Amino acid sequence: MLMGEGAAAVVVQRAGTGNGPVHVRVRGVSMNCDAHHATAPDPDGITRAVQDAYSRAGVRAEDIDLVMLHGSGTPRNDLTESSVLRHVFHGAGSGPRMTAIKAMTGHTLGGSGLLSLVMAVLAMKEGTVPPVLGLTDPISEAAGLGLVQGAPAAGDLTIARSTRLASEGSTPSRSWRQQPDERDEYRTDE
Repeated sequence: MLMGEGAAAVVVQRAGTGNGPVHVRVRGVSMNCDAHHATAPDPDGITRAVQDAYSRAGVRAEDIDLVMLHGSGTPRNDLTESSVLRHVFHGAGSGPRMTAIKAMTGHTLGGSGLLSLVMAVLAMKEGTVPPVLGLTDPISEAAGLGLVQGAPAAGDLTIARSTRLASEGSTPSRSWRQQPDERDEYRTDE
């Protein structure tokens, strides 16, 4: 695993407040803490967190256009993440484009989640997903997933998702939408 240094900050405001530009809208957030193992993520707990985030966001797996992978490049995490992705996107058509930025930034630990969020916002804004740097031979468990390799992939990107596979079984999963829709305006149940 390549370590990196980096940080990011974002401003989160409730819909209808503030006067700055809106880049994305948070649609759903979920978190688990399964205490499965100190360093081995639990696929079932991660799958539940992802599905709960989709439920809270009011989206289905087939609605997701972009997945920002945890992508640590470690055998155990990559195997688990691939297994979860295959399960979540089973039957969801061609599935979303998927990328990871740790090969570019190194693993920034606590900063990695927000760095992935910023990259997803830029990808949605530009309509371009960067490739997983240096990925030439994905593990067999990732076969059929929409991994972006070699060159950037262009397309309409409206809904993105990010999941972090943290130590000690803590897994936050978030879904967000680039364009506001009728469900975003002045919601009071959030």
